[in-house]
This record gives sequence, C-alpha cells and structure tokens, in this order.
Amino acid sequence: MKFSKATKVIILVGAIIFGIALCQAGINAFLITSDIKSRARAQLGVAAQTTLTKLETALRQSTEDLKLLLAHKELENYFTARAFDDTNEMTGRVAVFEGFLEKMYKAKPQYTKIQLTGAKGTPFLQVNKGGRVETFAPFSEITGPAAWQDLLKPAAPDNPGAGRVIHKSFFDKQDGWVVLSAAPIRYQGVTEGVLWLYQPVSAFFQQILVELAQGDIACIVGDQNGQLIARSDSIADRLADDFFRGRLPGWLITQKDFTPLGWTVKVGMQKNILYAQQRIFQSIWLLSLFVSLCVAMGALWGLKIYQESLERKIREREQE
Repeated sequence: MKFSKATKVIILVGAIIFGIALCQAGINAFLITSDIKSRARAQLGVAAQTTLTKLETALRQSTEDLKLLLAHKELENYFTARAFDDTNEMTGRVAVFEGFLEKMYKAKPQYTKIQLTGAKGTPFLQVNKGGRVETFAPFSEITGPAAWQDLLKPAAPDNPGAGRVIHKSFFDKQDGWVVLSAAPIRYQGVTEGVLWLYQPVSAFFQQILVELAQGDIACIVGDQNGQLIARSDSIADRLADDFFRGRLPGWLITQKDFTPLGWTVKVGMQKNILYAQQRIFQSIWLLSLFVSLCVAMGALWGLKIYQESLERKIREREQE
C-alpha cells in the first residue's frame, strides 16, 4: 500500500506530536510523583511529631500530677505520725489523703490506680478507680532494680537522674500496656516512701489512631524489643511486624523515637492512596491527548482531501 507525500507528512506530524506528548506526560508524571511523595513525607513527619508531642505532654502531665500529690500536706503529716509511731494519727491522715485521691480520680480518670508505699516497698495505700483496696502488691518490682535504686537515692552531681520522677512502661494481662510513674517521698531529707501513678494507655492511643486515620495515616507504636504497644486497624496482624520494621512494600513510612519510654512511633500511608489522584489526572490527560490528536489528525486529513479536490478541479479546467 503506497501513501502519497501529503499522507506521509500527516502521519509524520502526528507521530511527532504524539511522541512529544508522551514525553511530556512522562515528565509530568515524574514531577507530580516527586511532589506527592515530598508532600506525603512532610505530612507523615508532622503526624509523627504530633504523636510524640502528645506523648511528651502526657508524661509531663503525669510528672506535674505527682508533684501536686507530693505537695499535699497530709502526706507530710502521715509520715510525721509514722515517725512517732502514732497509729491513730496515721489512720486519720491517710484517710484524708485517700479522700483527695478519690476526688483526683474523678478529675483525672486516666490514673486507674494510685499507690503509696514505703521506701522498701511496704504497701500503705492503694486506690483503684477512686476506691480503696485492702490487699495489693507494690509496684516497686515492675520498675526494675536499677531504676528502683536510683529512685530512692538523693540527687547528686555524679548521678543527676537519681531521686527524680521515673516513668516505665510494661504490659499488664488485664489492662494491656501501662505507663507507671513514680516519685520519691522525702521526710526530713530521707526517702521514706514512693508515690505511684498507674496509667493504661489503650484509650489514649485509640484517640490518636482515630485522628490519624482521618488523614489516611496508619500508625504503630512499639518498644525497643519490638513489642507492639498500639496499632491502627488498617494494618493487618500479618503486616504489623513488617510495617514496624519499615520494610512493608507499597507503604511510605516515617519514624520518630520517644526516648523517655524507649518507644518508637512509626506512621505510614499506602502508596496506592497517595497516587490515586495522580492516576486519575493522568487518565484524564491521556484521554484529552488522544481526543486532541484525533481531532488534529482529522483536521489535517480533511485539509489534505480539500487540497486534492482543489487540485483535481484545477486540472479538469486546464484540460477543458
């Protein structure tokens, strides 16, 4: 099949236009993908930092709440009565302090257990959800020997972390993951007791995960041993470990470390969600390109036919 010179020109022009358009489409796709990925990483960075800020705020609030409790006058009165072995006075003072803890639970229900023990772990008082319990085990064993000893020591230049509030996380069979905060109670310069705040974190993380999910962001929080503390519902159990290790295909993942508790926060977005709008845009663009090319080729072909018709009429008149 032979083509006329005009037909060949039309085909060549169409091929050039189509090739240029495809190259432009590739460049646009690359630029859009890079921009989307850059924006997504920035969004994930903000999400991870926001989560860290909320954790820091919660831990700082626990420290402030412990300081508030330590400043309660009845604690000093209680240990004064203990120094004089005044049982009746101790009973009265601890009852007043117990009433204060009940009121505190109403204002701060995140502390499901508040415990008062001696410096050697002797149990004095525990309030569970605003109500006193008679039998309980001290929390001292949960902190670990090193942290427990530092808690009891007075602060010193060679050990500035001693004698301060400590925070530890652990898994409880009943309450799940818990943050345990403890502060030493000093009486006349000597550590006589420890005040404990027991705070399950499942409800705290649930709120964070719901907020992140509104932006199509998934999140996993784990400890230094790889134990998962919180996980978004959008991450299946079989994928959770790979997500936490940052090697899950099809996801863009960013991490932040929360050093006070030895936790790692990882947030991520699925790439198919990220690039969904890009694919829609490309499909519309390619369709528009195809329609435009068809229109252009049709116009060129029509022009060719019109030109051939004119040339034929001219030849017919010349022959007459």
